[in-house]
Amino acid sequence: MGNNKVVYQVRCPECGEMKKIELSVEEYENLQRYYAGEGLIQDMIPDVEPPIRELLRGGMCGECWIRMFGVPPWEDPE
Repeated sequence: MGNNKVVYQVRCPECGEMKKIELSVEEYENLQRYYAGEGLIQDMIPDVEPPIRELLRGGMCGECWIRMFGVPPWEDPE
């Protein structure tokens, strides 16, 4: 598959901003398998950063998540 990349777009339902996410072809294929119910997102695309996985899973961008809920689930509270 080489260095082929897929640009995946997600619109945040809160702010309406379109987010572009660059994934490898393998990550994109695994994301589609996740959407089909084949596993947990953290297992399907483990190399994708947690805030990006959250955007792909729930649709909400990191900025809106923090504004609504405070500390995001991908950060360890100190």
